[in-house]
Amino acid sequence: MGNAENLEFSDNSFDVVISESVTGFTDKTKSIPEYHRVLKRGGFLGLNEVTWISNPSREVVEYCRRVMGLVAETKGVWLSLLRETGFKDINSLVNRMSQWKQMKGDFQLQSMDFFKIWGRFFNLYLHETEYRKSANRLAWEALHIPRGFSRYYGYGLYVGKK
Repeated sequence: MGNAENLEFSDNSFDVVISESVTGFTDKTKSIPEYHRVLKRGGFLGLNEVTWISNPSREVVEYCRRVMGLVAETKGVWLSLLRETGFKDINSLVNRMSQWKQMKGDFQLQSMDFFKIWGRFFNLYLHETEYRKSANRLAWEALHIPRGFSRYYGYGLYVGKK
């Protein structure tokens, strides 16, 4: 674990840096330069991040920020951030996200993991007042997804070379 905006590694430490659904929750103007800093010359950055596939309504943007703490970007913004930081030979692929496939994948855990996760959830829910309040608020928010949400939401794979 660490802080993507202030990595605790020396300059030029890694051949590859991979961020899977992390950078969208950070200040990208800090985290992406940090990835660049810790990469060796010729090293690669790989991002798998939430990407707007069409211009979202203000309601959808606010929903993502409020419920998930996420500030998603368009493909153009992700590419600009990488270029401006100094990445070259950038490749990208953006796909629509299927909520049903995502949920199916989330539930395809080993049975023991499934029970551990839900057991921990219910234990905290029953015994921790603040956790229960937070879980109730998030459940309420999750049930009120803005209309057409899925048509805006996708994921992008971005690879750049230092």
